Amino acid sequence: MASTSWAAERRADAERRIADLPVLAGREEWRFTRPRDLFLEDAEPTAPGPAGALDVPAAGERSARLTLSDGRPGGVVVGTLPDGVFVGERSAALETHESLVRDRLQGLVGTDDRAAASNAALWEGGTFVFVPRGVHLELPVETVTTATGAAGRVTTRTLVVVEEGASATVIDRYL
Repeated sequence: MASTSWAAERRADAERRIADLPVLAGREEWRFTRPRDLFLEDAEPTAPGPAGALDVPAAGERSARLTLSDGRPGGVVVGTLPDGVFVGERSAALETHESLVRDRLQGLVGTDDRAAASNAALWEGGTFVFVPRGVHLELPVETVTTATGAAGRVTTRTLVVVEEGASATVIDRYL
């Protein structure tokens, strides 16, 4: 079994950084979402709404389809995946692909702004897709994360690793 103490340490570091980062004010990167709508300054928002997964039909043939509801795994339906390809919930990937996740988890999105630091501190799950060197997926991989409202804020993060000479299309849907 893998040791994930490094993940807990990264989460704690991100949580410490939040207090030192400026409040989101609607700069250019937030032109489509008002920062106040993200509730990053408030305690956990009230969670009205029904519990349970939303039924989201697939929009075509897929190599694999992963569903998460309120940040929790709902299941993986695998069509045809070449050897070495992994599609799964990120917490499971901490066990099966720990070094890949550890090396790349905050590689593109660090903790330099409040939204990123909040996500790094609070993530409860998410998606991990790995396509090894030289492998080409003919059909897309689809992930669907639903937030029913029953769990309040849903904080997930998607990590896709496509090695050199490999190719894949990943459709990451949020409802």
